Parts: sequence; C-alpha cells; structure tokens
Amino acid sequence: MRGVESTASVSTENPLKYWFEHHPGLVTLILLLVLTTAGILLMTWKSSSESTRGLGAGMISGAVVTLALFFVQLSIDDAKNQAADNAEQAAARQAQLSDNAAFRLAVSLQNNLTGFDYTGHSMQGFYLSGKTLRDADLAGVDLQHATLHSTDMSYADLGNADLRGANAHGASFANASLVGADLRKADLRNATLRNADLHGAQLAGAVVDADTCWPSGFLTRQVRLEVRAEPVVHFGRVARPASAGHVCTAHEATPR
Repeated sequence: MRGVESTASVSTENPLKYWFEHHPGLVTLILLLVLTTAGILLMTWKSSSESTRGLGAGMISGAVVTLALFFVQLSIDDAKNQAADNAEQAAARQAQLSDNAAFRLAVSLQNNLTGFDYTGHSMQGFYLSGKTLRDADLAGVDLQHATLHSTDMSYADLGNADLRGANAHGASFANASLVGADLRKADLRNATLRNADLHGAQLAGAVVDADTCWPSGFLTRQVRLEVRAEPVVHFGRVARPASAGHVCTAHEATPR
C-alpha cells in the first residue's frame, strides 16, 4: 500500500517540484554535469576553429536557457499551487464559519434541547443559561467559558468534555456522565451532581460553596483540597461560611 500511495503522489504532484524537493542530490548532480559540460565546451571553444566555436557557443547558450526555463517553470508552478491552496483554505474556512453560525443560531433559538447531538461542534463561550439539555450528547465537546447558569444537563453525556472556566452556577448534572471531564476553574456553586459519574474528572480550582451537592462517597479529603470553597452570599451578605459542599439528598435533582 505504501508503494501505491507513493506512486500516486508522484503522478499528481508537479514532476519538477517533486524531483527538486525529494531528490535534491540528484538534481544538484545533473546541474553540476551540465555546468561541467559547459566549461569543457568553453575550453574547446577557445582553442577550436570559428565554426566549432559557434557550435560550442550555441550549446552553452542552450544549456543556460534550459536551466533558466527550469527554475522559471518551477517558480510559476509553485505560485499556481500556492494560489490554489490559499483559495481552497479560504473556502473551507468560510464554510466552517457558516456552519458554526447556523449551529449557534439553532441552539440560541431553542430552550428545550433534550437529546440534542453536539458532537463535532465547539460550544466555547456559548450562552446556554436556563436551557434544558437533558440526555444531550456532549461527549468531548468544548464548553470552555460557556454560560450554563441554572442549565439542566441531567442524564447528559459529558464524558471528556472541556468545561474549564464554565459558569455552571445552579446547574444540574444529576445522573450525568462526567467521566474524564475537565472542570478546572468551573463555577459549580449551588450545582447539583447527584448520582453523577465523576471518575477521572479534573476539579482543580473549581469554585464551590455549601449549596454544591456531590454524589454519595465522592466528597473526599482530596476533593476538598482541590476545589476552591466560597461562602454563600445573599444580597451582598454572607449567609453561610465557605464550604466544599455536601452529599446530595433525594430531592436535589433539578436546577435551583
């Protein structure tokens, strides 16, 4: 298979460019032979008859012109290929931007996004406050700095999702899969994680408070050391001191 791929690439690639890039030693040798031949012809030309000198001069001129045409053709082909590549890249970028804009509009116009499949899309910085994303497929999705305030993501698949810096204040992750999710520096104050699967999740610097509820048996000493506990503040006044949260009770399953 490798040999077939190599042959295919040679056939579609500019032959001059291919030999110049992939066999520079051979090209250099050929150029040296041409120049050496030109030198010999020049020496012969100096000591030969007028007719022979004319023939030698013609051969030298032909060699020089051939070399010049070689490099000119190579430059032209490179310029054409670069222009084609730039056009293709610009078209691909425009298509991607249009696709992302349409996706963002579709998400923003709906409040109930239950079961929606977000795979293949970046949702970095999206505003999803108060929306329902129950049972949504968000596995591996980029949700960095997304606004998820009071968002219902219960039963959602957030495995390996990137939630760094996301504002998930008051959000529900009840029964959600957060396996391998990155929650570093996410705002999890007042968030519900009842029965959530947090195996391998990264929580360093996640902001929590006394109202953050965790799955049974998860709130270990290590977790308490990793998260950043903040006091509960109501109307500018401290209602409860800083705490890493508590174990969820049966009724803590929906956004509050």
